[in-house]
Amino acid sequence: MKKLLGSIIFLVMTLPLQGMNVSQLKTLIGHTEFISAIAWRPDGTMIVTGSSDTTAIIWDVETGKQLGQLTGHTGPITSVAWCRNDRIVTSSFDERIARIWGPPGQVIHQLHHPMSVRAVACLPDGRIVTGGGDGIVRIWDTNGQEEMRLIGHTEPVNDIAVNDDGSLILTGSLDNTARVWDAGTGEELLRLEDDDLWRVAWCQNRIVTGTLAGGIKIWKAANGEEVLSINNNGNSVNAVACSQDGSQFSQELTLVLKYGIQILGKARRSSDTI
Repeated sequence: MKKLLGSIIFLVMTLPLQGMNVSQLKTLIGHTEFISAIAWRPDGTMIVTGSSDTTAIIWDVETGKQLGQLTGHTGPITSVAWCRNDRIVTSSFDERIARIWGPPGQVIHQLHHPMSVRAVACLPDGRIVTGGGDGIVRIWDTNGQEEMRLIGHTEPVNDIAVNDDGSLILTGSLDNTARVWDAGTGEELLRLEDDDLWRVAWCQNRIVTGTLAGGIKIWKAANGEEVLSINNNGNSVNAVACSQDGSQFSQELTLVLKYGIQILGKARRSSDTI
């Protein structure tokens, strides 16, 4: 099978995921190395992708065209986030900083860490959440100053996601756990366990996790009950993300595999399914 380095594959398929109908959208090609991170613009019109080629690319979802590139990192980009104030946050595994970008692609702040920065996310009020090699999750104010630490993971934090209203923070770590934290108090509220856990995402009232071994699971965020498990035939899941179009029962689940991005698109479900 030909390896599609740097390609974004919006797969055309239909999967009977307990009432979810999944269809392919399109293929985008631009990066020259592995894609390691993806984030949707909050309005769902664009995505930003990060790659081992040290760049982040902004794409128009409808046309598939590149709209811009963010350059300046010296190592592979490990995480990207798109904030509601239209700022983009990126981090690189080989650097100890996270960069905050404002239009038109200029660096506004650099968040310095004692070890590598592996994960970034945005809170609705503009604050930034980062996780890194020391296992500590940090919350930064809008001026780039650290204001809180979430401590509990025993290995590096590889992924971070925030729920819709910004009250909960979801983290994934090499300690094989995903944890849900209260964004206001820093209290740990829920812990999920899975071997080789690598990536996490919020999908409305569900949590999605992906593993290095290719496992994908969907959990109930309220109590941690596992409701769906998918085996991706050993392809590592490098990122997961959900885009919501405003409908209570509609969402798009994006799974970034080793050589491309699968967007399981417009997955509509009834209230009694997953």
